[in-house]
Amino acid sequence: MVPGPSEQTALQVRFPNVVIPRVPLGCWPGPISLLTGAVFVLDEGACSPEYGGNKVRKLEHILASTVGADVVTMGAAGSHHVLATAIHSARQGLATHALLVSQPDTAHVRATLRRSVARCASLTPVTPAALLPELHALSRRLHRKTGVRPLIVPVGGSSLAGILGWISGGLEIAAAIRAGRLPADIRVFAPLGSGGTVAGVLAGLRLAGLRTPVVGVRVVDRPLGHSWQVRALAHGALQHLRLAGARLPSMRLSGLTVAEGWREGGYGVVTPRLEAVVARAADLDIPVETTYTARCLGAALAARGPVLLIQTASTIDLPPGPPIPPELRRLLT
Repeated sequence: MVPGPSEQTALQVRFPNVVIPRVPLGCWPGPISLLTGAVFVLDEGACSPEYGGNKVRKLEHILASTVGADVVTMGAAGSHHVLATAIHSARQGLATHALLVSQPDTAHVRATLRRSVARCASLTPVTPAALLPELHALSRRLHRKTGVRPLIVPVGGSSLAGILGWISGGLEIAAAIRAGRLPADIRVFAPLGSGGTVAGVLAGLRLAGLRTPVVGVRVVDRPLGHSWQVRALAHGALQHLRLAGARLPSMRLSGLTVAEGWREGGYGVVTPRLEAVVARAADLDIPVETTYTARCLGAALAARGPVLLIQTASTIDLPPGPPIPPELRRLLT
């Protein structure tokens, strides 16, 4: 049985006199265990009984900023972010509308898309070039219809408010290191897509006074996934905290590297090396899919010295959802 949502996050405990808006959705801290050899895992898969994964921490803060509005977001055809946003927004009485771009066809992508069809108020296929114009057009239509501006959630939930959730995650990791539950010389590995998870972990560790190295395993194609973008997000989220009244120490956001070797084939493309990682994951009994988590697991298993892998995929079983409509089927390339 999954425990109920936590009353406070590590960030709220750190700054008890600062108002940090949050809708409690998940149970923290996440469990940490030894996976194999010197590879530890922080498992975010069941952080919420509704739907887990790394988006829940972000959505706790993002969804606290709106009342009575629709939600508009975007992602690839099999986006876990879109699905997580729809599920957790519905708990707040909000309908989710999403714009989707194409993604290589796999059974996992199809299964996620079917579940998004079941949960979203609307799904609109778009090309990457048309994403921003369509986003503004959809937002205007919803505003005219409801009289309330919709909440626009950026790709991956990597807004400055959303990143606060993973600053809490970084503080939790720091606490585990200080308590001796993780080696002092550990490195933290996380998939690097829109950058919010890696940025938050980096900021949280530095806020805790640790120099623990952070490795973002790039899973997206350029122009996303650069180290300077991650640091800019981390700086922005920390400034967001300062504006809320938090007194933060001076800190350098160094110690971040981007692992490039697992972006082979392009976003979502399945390669023989990824298939081998999936087989290894089955032996280790850790859930992976080939767009994000298998790539990060592969990088962590190949690393030297102790590493902490952030397992970002939901492990909550959901109904399969309806068949994919023809207009969305063309997104599966």
